[in-house]
Amino acid sequence: MRLLMNKRVALGSALLLAASCAFAQTQTIHDAAKVGDVNRISQILKEDPTQLNLKVSGGSTPLHWAVLFCKTNAVRILLAKGADINAETENGLTPLHWAAHTNDAGIAAILMENKAKADAKSSKGYTPLHLAALKNSPEVIRVLVSRGANVDAQANDKTTPIYWAIRKETDKSIDELIMAGANLYSKADDGTTPLHWIKSKEMRVKIDNAVAKRQEAISAAEKPSPANKEAPSTQFAVVSSTWTVKYPDGSLYEGLMENKVRHGKGTLTYANGDKYFGSWVRGRREGLGLYSFVDGERYDGDWLADRMHGNGAYIFANGGKINGTWQNNALVNGSGTFIFPDGSKYDGLWHNDKMWGRGTYTTADGKVFEGYWEANKLTTHTPAAKDEAKAKDKDATAGR
Repeated sequence: MRLLMNKRVALGSALLLAASCAFAQTQTIHDAAKVGDVNRISQILKEDPTQLNLKVSGGSTPLHWAVLFCKTNAVRILLAKGADINAETENGLTPLHWAAHTNDAGIAAILMENKAKADAKSSKGYTPLHLAALKNSPEVIRVLVSRGANVDAQANDKTTPIYWAIRKETDKSIDELIMAGANLYSKADDGTTPLHWIKSKEMRVKIDNAVAKRQEAISAAEKPSPANKEAPSTQFAVVSSTWTVKYPDGSLYEGLMENKVRHGKGTLTYANGDKYFGSWVRGRREGLGLYSFVDGERYDGDWLADRMHGNGAYIFANGGKINGTWQNNALVNGSGTFIFPDGSKYDGLWHNDKMWGRGTYTTADGKVFEGYWEANKLTTHTPAAKDEAKAKDKDATAGR
């Protein structure tokens, strides 16, 4: 269900065919990247592999342009061929910076999975998160934060992403950055803080509400644990000098304890075969830890009060994987692949445990549905790049 150009080419005209062939031969790899012509990209690289990271005026590479025009398949093939994922323009902007311009979190996630530097800095010290804040790209912000980007990264003038989000009143960016814990009191070189740039009562109320929402998320802890059970709370059956504790139900704990309570690093193997290895605080899973389910699934990330809470990755037994931010065992925002029992799969953004944002759904028989999703429904297809070419060219080359 991709968008198709609503044009019909008259066949049989030798002159038109010749002109078309001539264009194909003169089309550069950067042009091919902009329109997502993967066949032409492959042909060019087969003839001249040195064009893979070829830079044009301004220092942009084919990968930069594939990213800017949201051409996922072109991005994938360029990366598969070995494109420099952290190539910089003359302004020091990487492809990940350019992804922040478009709010294409799906492509941002692909770049991050291929070792893009989350905190790469431009010549002015701006990180991709700075640009996402400026461009009001909340979905990219979610991806960057979930993959470890520094939410309080400082540019050369000590400004942070939240500083620019408030100054430019990019409302969705403000919500995401505050939820991620952005510091509202950090000072720039001129002595101002992000709060200095509040220009209206409405903005003040919005920021106050966002801060309150974050506090509620931190304090909330009401859903059951992944295994749907509490850790055994019985008397010690056997306690050795190495703090190995066996419980009557067959569970086994090996690790640090304080006052006969699990506290510090340790491993608890449950009677059903589930296992948790990581940090404990006063008998509960808290901090970084890996929970492995007996069916082969696992969660590796932050915990709070025995629940998945914070940044983490959920890996499915069938090969799917979702990275994101979790609250009370539920996925709030993330990106990754979910493979359905029939073999179909979704690769893209998630929100509140649902397909939400840019993503690609591939059926078991190979049909592809790519676009924007909301609550598990495809709502808007990927827009054609040609209609926006001039505006995007100007915006990108002007970059920060």
